Amino acid sequence: MKSPQEKFIVAMLLIIISGTMMITSLVFGLTRFANGLYEDIYIFPARFSKLKDMETAGMFTAKKGGNLSFWLKVPDRRIENKNFSFEAAIFDHKGMKRVSYRTDFNYNQIRNNSGVGQYYLLGIHYFQSDFNGAIKYISSGIWLAPYNGSIVIRKSTLGSFPLKEFGFCVLGFLLCLKGIKIVKKCKECFSEQA
Repeated sequence: MKSPQEKFIVAMLLIIISGTMMITSLVFGLTRFANGLYEDIYIFPARFSKLKDMETAGMFTAKKGGNLSFWLKVPDRRIENKNFSFEAAIFDHKGMKRVSYRTDFNYNQIRNNSGVGQYYLLGIHYFQSDFNGAIKYISSGIWLAPYNGSIVIRKSTLGSFPLKEFGFCVLGFLLCLKGIKIVKKCKECFSEQA
């Protein structure tokens, strides 16, 4: 039979391991869930250079009642807090500007990490009728990114529940409870010995 000291050490190790298991599975589960909230439906290349006029990224269509979000995808976060701004605008098939989004990637920017790049939210638009048109963009500022990006049009999806990560988190929680119960028993044994 193990001594109370040995049981205490095993219980503390169990608490540490199960706590790490809970935190890790929670972080991975939230990341997987967040990455599943959007589906990319259009991806257009975007050059970061000093342009005098807006450049057409590409043509797209949207159905009536569609709520689409417009994002700038880049490989890393170097565009944040620089003297750099980006404007994207939606033009209908007649060439009329419907809406425009401008950002400077400073402090209040919504960002989504995909694992293969950073998505920065430019704006969201609800289409009240069927739409056929283009998205155009222009970048400006003193700092120019050393890479190009992509304008991504995404639709919201119901993210899949990360069942595997949730299971590991629950298992870690149960193991942590078991470790705490053992520590309580060991504490009682220690107080009786004293």
